[in-house]
This record gives sequence, C-alpha cells and structure tokens, in this order.
Amino acid sequence: MKKDIRFFKKLLVTSLILTLICGCVRIKEASRIILGTSVSSLEKARINGKTQTFNYDYEKCYKKVLLILRQMNVYIYLHSLKERRIVAMNFEGANKTTEVGIFFEEITPSSTKVEISCLAPSVLENVSEKIFIALKGK
Repeated sequence: MKKDIRFFKKLLVTSLILTLICGCVRIKEASRIILGTSVSSLEKARINGKTQTFNYDYEKCYKKVLLILRQMNVYIYLHSLKERRIVAMNFEGANKTTEVGIFFEEITPSSTKVEISCLAPSVLENVSEKIFIALKGK
C-alpha cells in the first residue's frame, strides 16, 4: 500500500516537472496527436495551399463552406467556428483518409480569406477549385 502511494506521488511530481519543462502547448498538441485531432500537418501545408478572398463576413463564409462540404458528401472531421477551421476527408477521387484543411481569416468585417491545404497536391487542386467556384456562386 505504501509503495503504491509513493509510486503515485513520484508519478505526480514527474508529471508536474514535465509540464513545467515542456509547457502546456506541447502537452496539448501531444494529446491532440494521440486523440487523432491534430491539424499541425495541415497547418504546415498552408504555405503550399490555395487562397482566395471572398466578400462575405466571416461567419457567413464559414457556414457557406460547411454547406458546400455537406453537398459534396464528405466527412467533416473537425470544425470550429472559434478556431476558424474545418478539416474534412473522404473526397471523391482521393483516399478516404486524405485530410483537407480549410482555414479562415477575417480581412475586414465584410471580407474573409479562405485558405485550403492538403498534403496531396491533386486533391488540393480539385477540392479548392470546387469550393472556390461554389463560393463565387458559379
């Protein structure tokens, strides 16, 4: 019994020390990786992503993209109005697990930049073209 208590005390102290050394952000990202909700690879791929700005306020633009994705019958894996992102997969012509990240940035109260990233260039081209055309209303 005393060994168990000592073990848990050591475990607690070690955890606290690691938290202080590593910082909360790394622990948060590590937990996201374990849970399968990390978007860090899509964040990094934004440098090669496709970007366009639209004359919609942020919330309207976000909701339009969600509607477009639902009409495309894809799986919306993560979405957060607060974090300004959507992650979807299961696009036509792609592996079911190929993720596409859609990120939003409010430029002005009436215009929003939409940035689409994907690690598969052909999927990025196809998906971004469909979303951007739909947002333009064509």
